[in-house]
Order: sequence, then C-alpha cells, then structure tokens
Amino acid sequence: MRVHVVDPAAYTPPYDHALAGALARAGAEVELVTTRFPYGPVPREEGYRVSERFYRRSSRTGGNAKLRRAMRAAEHVPDMLRYRRAAPREADVAHYMWLPIPSLDRRLLPPVHPRVFTMHSRFPDRESRGGRALAALLARFDAIVAHSEHGRSRLSTEFGVDRAAIEVIPHGAFDYLTRQPDERPLPDELREVKGPVVMAFGLVRPYKG
Repeated sequence: MRVHVVDPAAYTPPYDHALAGALARAGAEVELVTTRFPYGPVPREEGYRVSERFYRRSSRTGGNAKLRRAMRAAEHVPDMLRYRRAAPREADVAHYMWLPIPSLDRRLLPPVHPRVFTMHSRFPDRESRGGRALAALLARFDAIVAHSEHGRSRLSTEFGVDRAAIEVIPHGAFDYLTRQPDERPLPDELREVKGPVVMAFGLVRPYKG
C-alpha cells in the first residue's frame, strides 16, 4: 500500500516523521510530502521517502519571516495543483497532517481515496468563518483522526463528522529526544530536583487528551 503523509508547510515535523516511520514499520510504502524545515534539524526515522514539493523558494529565504509568508502565499495554490496532478499516480492513501488554507484547500485536494485528516489544531467556534471553513474541509475526508474522546465529541456534535469515521489515536510521546548525538547533562538547578523532570513542549489543550 502506497501512503502519502502530507504536511505542506511542515508545521509538525516530529509528528510527521514519527508517523511515517511507524507506517513504514507496519509494512506500508510511505512518502512524506512536505517542505524544507528552515528552523533547525528535523528528527528522522527510517524506511520512507521524503519529498519537499511545497514552498521550494520561500523555504530558502533565510530569516526574513515577512518575505517568507508573502512568497508562500504566492506558491501555495500552484504547489497544491501540482500535487493534485501527481498524487493519483503515486498514492493509494493520502493522510493530511495540516492544510494551511482550509477554504481553498478543500477544493484543491487530489482524488485519492481513502483520504484521511488528523485534527491537530484547536477547534474554532463552529459559527465563525474559520469554523465554517473547517466543517467544509472535514466533509471532504473519508476518515478523521482525533487525539482524544473530547476531540471526537466536538468533531461529531459541532462539525457534523460521522462518529463512525472518527478514529481516536492518543498523541504519543516523541522519543527522538532520547537519541541525540550531542547529549548534555541537565543543568545544576534541574539535577538537584528530587523526582522526575518533565519537559512540556507546546500547549496542553483538551482536544489533545
């Protein structure tokens, strides 16, 4: 089975690579379709291909965030259309991590089915402009992955997604941080703490479980 894991803007590289590696270990032929991540090294797994098809010019603009955003806006639709043409020849399943412009992207998805979407972001108000765009986007998918029962409940009751199409898969722990080539000891103030030291990256929200 040929699976594309699609994160056009590389919003969640650790998650993308962890999922691609897990799918490859399960026997799938996996390609991660994304862009170059310009902010630092990316954790890699084994057994899958990576193609940086999106934002090829803007991802190389260096530290100029304003220029990068403007260039991405110009590149987005042409890149999505290019992927739309290529994907039916290359993939049996398309699993999208993020879609940066839901109101546009729902019209640009390639005709590859099953089509899966993981609900990573926070839920907007259903009656807001963003909420209406999200509901229209979700309606284009055959299956939705939620990270918690809270997420499944909101997807079903607020956004009209069939509960049978929602799979709850809790967000796992990234273990790549335990395999760094240049590991350093904890600083003194943390070494002196009695009990475990827990580092939390990102925000804790109910939909993440």
